Amino acid sequence: MSYFDLLDDMEFPGRWVLGDVERNGSWANPWQFTAGNVVQADAPLNIAVLLQGRPLDYSTDTYGVPIVTARAADLLKQVCGSQVQLIEVSVQGHQGPFFIANATRAADCVDEQLSQGVRRWTEEDGRPDRIGDYHAMDKLVIDPNRTGGLDLFRVARYTVVLIVSDRLKRTMEEAKLLGPRFDLVTPP
Repeated sequence: MSYFDLLDDMEFPGRWVLGDVERNGSWANPWQFTAGNVVQADAPLNIAVLLQGRPLDYSTDTYGVPIVTARAADLLKQVCGSQVQLIEVSVQGHQGPFFIANATRAADCVDEQLSQGVRRWTEEDGRPDRIGDYHAMDKLVIDPNRTGGLDLFRVARYTVVLIVSDRLKRTMEEAKLLGPRFDLVTPP
């Protein structure tokens, strides 16, 4: 099975650009939505639009938190089931509903031999909570045999990326969702 890094297509013509997710007028910690687990979202969440333009079915906020339309949310729920948590969010100046698409799983699947430029957090980085985690990669390659057959997940110890299966990619493309871009992360 092939897997892809799911990205926000920043080159989509005339698109909107979203700001940060906020809770009660204050910044909401975005990392809770990129950790690869279920989160408690008990207060109404809002997101500002930094650049007006065409709303996309899939886009991300400033920190890479996935924001989807109801149409995209229905598709994700249908394909991914409990692998996705949909958290309603209001988008400034737009009729909803919109949702944060929170991947509830993480897979330890980095193929370090095929990935390039792998760098890990060290003691010198001043983040003792991150020592040993992946800090950056020039080219991520994952081992599809270590994904547990998931359709949507974060990469363990490198949760800045959101990975989708070829099945989910095809479904999103067939639905002609606006905004997603897919970069292959498995060996060809």
